[in-house]
Formats: sequence, structure tokens, C-alpha cells
Amino acid sequence: MGKANDLKVYNDVELLAGWVLDLSGNFPKQYRYLAQRLVNVTFDCMDDITLANLREGTERAMFLDAFVVHFTSLKTILRICTRKRIVSVGNEAFFLRSSANIGRQIAGWKRATLNQNR
Repeated sequence: MGKANDLKVYNDVELLAGWVLDLSGNFPKQYRYLAQRLVNVTFDCMDDITLANLREGTERAMFLDAFVVHFTSLKTILRICTRKRIVSVGNEAFFLRSSANIGRQIAGWKRATLNQNR
């Protein structure tokens, strides 16, 4: 196994984490808990990728599933923030473009992992 930060998907999520950190700094005071949740879930996603990279077979698939759960949570929080007008529609669009790319990479990685076990 190579290092997680050698993976394109890890680097893409790391860039997204920087964007989330910048974005969360602009949240109104009454929504700071949402900003912190966004940051935490983003770093959970990075942890999931790192752990998946260290494992093989069904254990890897398990961490990729955990990534999907965390990433879905991230998308949901951002969607709610957009509806509350905490996050602009333009920022949400940027996130959705990034998340589609990341989602394809994770799906491909999981598919390859499951095919290796057959």
C-alpha cells in the first residue's frame, strides 16, 4: 500500500477540506455548531480513506462504506445550509461538482476491491 496522500481521491478530499475550513469561517455565530460539524465530517472522510488504504478486501470495503456515510452527511449538511442561506448557491454548486468526482473515485475503488475478492 502506498501512502493515502498519494491517492487522487485523498488529495481531492483534502482540497475540499480546505474549502470547507474557509467556508465555515463565514458562518453566522448562531450556526457555528454546523460549521464545526462540517469540518469534523470532512476530516472523518479523510480518515476513512486513510484506513481503507491500509486495509484489503472486505475491511477496505467497510471503510469505503463508512466514507460514503460520512460524505452523505456532509452533502446533507451543506444542502441544509444552502436552504438556510448560510451557504450560497454558487458554493453549493462548487461542492456538488467536487463531490461528484470524489463519489466516482470511491465507487470505482470499491468496485475494484469487491472484484478482487471474487
